[in-house]
Amino acid sequence: FFFVVCRNVNVEWRMAKHSHKDEPEIAGDCIRFPYPQGSFIGVTGRLRGSIIKAVLPHVILTTLLSTIITILYHFNAFDWGDGKHILPRRAHIALLIPLAFLLIFRSSIGVSRYWEGRGVATTYYNNIVDLLRKAVGYIQGDDELAKDLRREFFANLMVLLSVMVDQSTGSPATVHKYTNVPHREARVLRKEESAQLVQVLATRLASVLAKAHACGRLGVRMMLLADEDLQETVQGFAACQKIRTTPMPFPYVQMLNIYLLAICYTLSLTIVHEYTYITPIVNLVIVATIFGLNAIGVEIEDPFGSDDNDFDLVKLEKDIYRTCRRILIIRDGLSEIDVPVESRVQREKKIIYIN
Repeated sequence: FFFVVCRNVNVEWRMAKHSHKDEPEIAGDCIRFPYPQGSFIGVTGRLRGSIIKAVLPHVILTTLLSTIITILYHFNAFDWGDGKHILPRRAHIALLIPLAFLLIFRSSIGVSRYWEGRGVATTYYNNIVDLLRKAVGYIQGDDELAKDLRREFFANLMVLLSVMVDQSTGSPATVHKYTNVPHREARVLRKEESAQLVQVLATRLASVLAKAHACGRLGVRMMLLADEDLQETVQGFAACQKIRTTPMPFPYVQMLNIYLLAICYTLSLTIVHEYTYITPIVNLVIVATIFGLNAIGVEIEDPFGSDDNDFDLVKLEKDIYRTCRRILIIRDGLSEIDVPVESRVQREKKIIYIN
């Protein structure tokens, strides 16, 4: 009974916590699957996001090979029992030294790329929200012209955001699916290359600022400040593309893989005469550690995508949209865009834009 009561209370608390789906818990959060950082058992026993699946094939193969070598050693095959035909430990020690440096370097580079990617996600959130706040807050007037300028800026900014998210995650940017792009302009934008599309949309957004300034609704200082935010946003997108499209140098990866295979698949030959029957267990621990360190570097080198450890930019995009929409609603009270957003498809169908 006590268990049932506690479970119901927990369910009700979670429902109350998430009852307002339009309210993000943490502004700018893009972690796909958070984990209990303070729980040692919870982290150790978790498989989602783990690199165990990546290293498991090599661990199984090397363990089987180690078992075979141990059996052959037990029956003194090839005179192994007399210490003949056993690889010297010095050879593996000589290989382990450069391998350790290669693994440390790859892991450190992967961590730096991961945190650089988190900085890009923060740039997306902060700069885009700040850009809309400046435009909506400082485009003067409450007449239809001022409202149209603010809504036009909002519409074009959301298109730019969606295209950047698509290209940042490696998805094709199909501009024609966004309802806030007029059909005649969508045909023109579809002809643009992916690398040029963000620049074209940023230019469209800058033209709205210039139009507001020409109409006397936006001061030159605020126009320049907003343009700086726009430029930093585009630079953040360029940083994301650099991370996503630039792998580790091929000679480095090739040499690292050769070292890994040479050491891990011949390890049993150097330790079987010392550990005898427990050689497979010792081999398993060492091989899992070495391949695991390499798999960590591979996993976090590209933080943009659909893996469990990648940043969820679509989630971040929805968060940015909700924040920007609230800013526009507070400024102009536009009830026609005050709709709950559950997905990008529903968002594209429900929003009414003025072109």
